[in-house]
Amino acid sequence: MTSTAARTGTGLFEWINRHIRLVTVVLVVFAFGFLFLGESMKTDENVTFEPTGELFQTQERAVDLLSPTTSVVGAVFLVEDPAGVDVLTREALLEYKENSDTLRADGTAQSHLVTVFNNDIGLEIEGVFSIADTVDAALPTGLAGATDTEVKLALNDLLAVGSPLRNLVFNLSQDATAAPAVVDGNEITLWQSPVFLSDVRYNLDTFTGETEDDRFLEAEVWLREAQTTLRGDQNNMEVIGVAIDFNTSFNESFEEGGPYIFLAVAFIMLLV
Repeated sequence: MTSTAARTGTGLFEWINRHIRLVTVVLVVFAFGFLFLGESMKTDENVTFEPTGELFQTQERAVDLLSPTTSVVGAVFLVEDPAGVDVLTREALLEYKENSDTLRADGTAQSHLVTVFNNDIGLEIEGVFSIADTVDAALPTGLAGATDTEVKLALNDLLAVGSPLRNLVFNLSQDATAAPAVVDGNEITLWQSPVFLSDVRYNLDTFTGETEDDRFLEAEVWLREAQTTLRGDQNNMEVIGVAIDFNTSFNESFEEGGPYIFLAVAFIMLLV
């Protein structure tokens, strides 16, 4: 039996060897068939890998019942010093404040941004908020007319224990430092931080998608544009959104990489 199987296998390979051109053509046709099949299966619909079942349906219902009903959502941006030392300087804060003002004044952004009350600091946030706004408001001449020393003095007052805005320290990096220093003959706490957080609040219902998922995707595209505005020239600071376009990036990666999966199968067939 073993001998018969061996002869059969040998005969198959001999047949392939005699008809190698035909076999090659067939494999090439199948390879390109897989490639075109991959292209034809591309879809603009949102891809989801979420599991289904009673347990997950119960979880979704719990989320629906316990989630807030407001359509106002927020996005977080990191504002950091390119050198990783201190972004709480007059130049960096002023640059981000001016970029924030530019975003708030943009017509498209105004249709999405909302004013909300922040309970942690007891202030109303006009769409975009960061420590740069509070420092600017605390200075008689604003950031534009202040010196770096005056900025550090303002930070000393704003972040002091007992200050109404003390909670702003939670918007700073965990590597932020507060060291004793003497400035203009006054003993102060010198605040330095390589990063601070900025908050952008917008109304999801201002986007035109039919479903909530569609509106989230539209919001992600807009947040990319907002990020570009907040970055500006990035002379003294750098800005990056925290997971502001997760779904959009995933869909783009899937659409770009999907056809290559079928192309890989085609190459495997050619190798075989």
